[in-house]
Amino acid sequence: MAKSPILTISNSGPGISLPQIEAECGPLIFPGADQFIKFYQKHNGGRPNKTTTAEPIYSTIDIFYPIASSGRPGVATIAEVTAGMEKRDRSYFGKMLIFGQDAGANLFCVERATGVIYFVPLDYGDLFAENAARLAGSFQTYLDKLQLFDTVYGD
Repeated sequence: MAKSPILTISNSGPGISLPQIEAECGPLIFPGADQFIKFYQKHNGGRPNKTTTAEPIYSTIDIFYPIASSGRPGVATIAEVTAGMEKRDRSYFGKMLIFGQDAGANLFCVERATGVIYFVPLDYGDLFAENAARLAGSFQTYLDKLQLFDTVYGD
């Protein structure tokens, strides 16, 4: 598979250290965690430079949540978002690390046991697991699958 164009991130906090990442997210031992860690050591969250989608769900990832507080008002961290969603469904979100959202606040998650990346729409009440879509087998594969566009074309 050809890699996507270079993904650049804006509005990112400074990269953070592995001890900071583990303090906020716990130990990251899922397959592909090294690439997730590498990404956050470079970017503490932020917005993709282009309209960014990945098959099979063409939902645009609008923001990668920061791990550590970025100091920007109104931007929640991975731990805050994950904890909030665990209150709605601990059995599902207790297994996930929520790393991003689209413009409609639908979620992008990595499953802690497998490293699989899921898109979780929030449009169906609390039927999270039933409506989640598998996007990639790892965080790096997800990044490699991203397609960057200058414009979103709608119906």
